[in-house]
Amino acid sequence: MMDIEEETMPTNGLYYPVRLGEVFKSRYEVLSKLGYGANSTVWFCRDLQQQKYAALKVYRFGSSSPREIEVLKYLAAKKSEHVGKAYVRSMIDSFVAKSAIGDHHCLVHEPLLLNLLELQAILPRKRLSLDLLKRTLRHLLLSLDYLHTEAVVVHSDIQARNILLGTIDQSVYSDMDAAEVQEPSPQKINGDSIIYQSRRFHPKAGFTAWGLPVLCDLGEARIGSKHTGIIQPNSFRAPEVVLGMEWDCKVDIWNLGVMAWHLFEDDHLFDGRILGQHSDAQLLAEMTSVLGPPPSSFLEQSEAALKYWGSEGNWKGVQGTEIKSVPLEDCEEYLEGKEYDMFVGFFKRMFVWNPKERATARELLQDEFLIVS
Repeated sequence: MMDIEEETMPTNGLYYPVRLGEVFKSRYEVLSKLGYGANSTVWFCRDLQQQKYAALKVYRFGSSSPREIEVLKYLAAKKSEHVGKAYVRSMIDSFVAKSAIGDHHCLVHEPLLLNLLELQAILPRKRLSLDLLKRTLRHLLLSLDYLHTEAVVVHSDIQARNILLGTIDQSVYSDMDAAEVQEPSPQKINGDSIIYQSRRFHPKAGFTAWGLPVLCDLGEARIGSKHTGIIQPNSFRAPEVVLGMEWDCKVDIWNLGVMAWHLFEDDHLFDGRILGQHSDAQLLAEMTSVLGPPPSSFLEQSEAALKYWGSEGNWKGVQGTEIKSVPLEDCEEYLEGKEYDMFVGFFKRMFVWNPKERATARELLQDEFLIVS
């Protein structure tokens, strides 16, 4: 029988065997499955104490979940009136569940409906409208301004699947509860465990009761201002990360730009692959093709840069990579006139080689692109 859901993951066998109807901590009753990933499964639950719905994230054995829990507890302890705090997903509860193979950390959140990648897939043209893009960026930049300036936290993994939307219509959740009772999700029995098919939210035609975008999944977040090491999905990676430099909150700005570009253009600005395999050389060549060569003052901060550029700043052509002149202005396909100028100008402030010169979240919130409707 074919593998499904978390069975397809390399970490199969390390998940907690959640059962529908199971009650965690004498409080959270599992109603249906919302999704899965390499590190966890997520479940739609009823909070029996508060008589409301919740989302339960159950990490696989041996995952890096304590980092996310640490960051969420840190944020919860920080008192703040910053409006952006509301757009960072908070934690209702955390605890440990035990299985035959060991401990599984669990997180409880407010339930949300779908992520931006799923939203993009159901939109008529498979891309966000300009108005929706602007509204989404405003809220995400507020969340980043809060994280960067007050909490001093770097998210480091901003991608569409980590931005979720809720709803202002709470009846949607009771409808999801009823739907599982009326038409149970398909399931597969695998030894002592049951693999359930995730129940996705499918909005009806004309559905408009969307909530605001919330920045989620802080499993790769870092507390503090300066860090080193590899972070971010391959094609989303900021140049200072690729080149092994020390990095800070400005990696989130680059990350946000790459994600937002794809949501509007339905095309990746940077791909970074050769024959389907990621290549740092190809990614840097594409960045150079779009942004022009990096300044020598930036390259001098990285020993790794010598692998790709000569002493005079000339591209070495590692792995046969080439520099093509494809300026950012030529990559935008849908706008014209003033909107085009503002759009390109906004993204140029995000895609800057030197992170010290890259705009902050607060500066971008004041950009005319987001202010002019």
